[in-house]
Amino acid sequence: MQPAERVSVKSLIGRLGCSSAVVGLALAVSAPASADGIDFSGAWSVSGQIVTGNLLITVSPICVFQQSGDRLRGSCKGPNGAGFATGATDGRDISFQWRHVATNAVGLSGVSTFRGTLGRDNVVRGFWTFSRLPNASGSFTAQRM
Repeated sequence: MQPAERVSVKSLIGRLGCSSAVVGLALAVSAPASADGIDFSGAWSVSGQIVTGNLLITVSPICVFQQSGDRLRGSCKGPNGAGFATGATDGRDISFQWRHVATNAVGLSGVSTFRGTLGRDNVVRGFWTFSRLPNASGSFTAQRM
C-alpha cells in the first residue's frame, strides 16, 4: 500500500483548473456547522418567561441566525423589542445573547442571555436571564420556523 500523495491547495487549483475562490467555497460548504453536524441557522420562534416575586417578564421574539462553525450571529425581533444577537454552539447546546432596545412603551431595553439544548423533538429548551433582573432566571423554548 502506498502512502497518500500530499497535495497543496495551490497544486490542487492548478490540477482542477479553477480559481482559489471556487476551492475556498467548496471547502466552506463541505465543513459541518458544528461537531455534530447541527446547524442552528435560520428562523427560530423563542418563547419564555421569568417570574420573580410578583413580577412576570415574558419574551417572544423571532430570531434569525447565521452559523459559521460554532459561532452564531443574527438578530431577534419581538413585539416590544429588537436587536442583534450573537452566540455559540457546542453539539446540541446553544447559547446566545440578545441585545435589545425597546420598540414601544411596554418594552424593556437590556441583554437577554439564553442557554439551552436541542432535543430529539427539534425543540430547544433551557434557561434565560435578563440584565435588568440580575438575580432571576426563567425557562424558554425555541422552535425552528
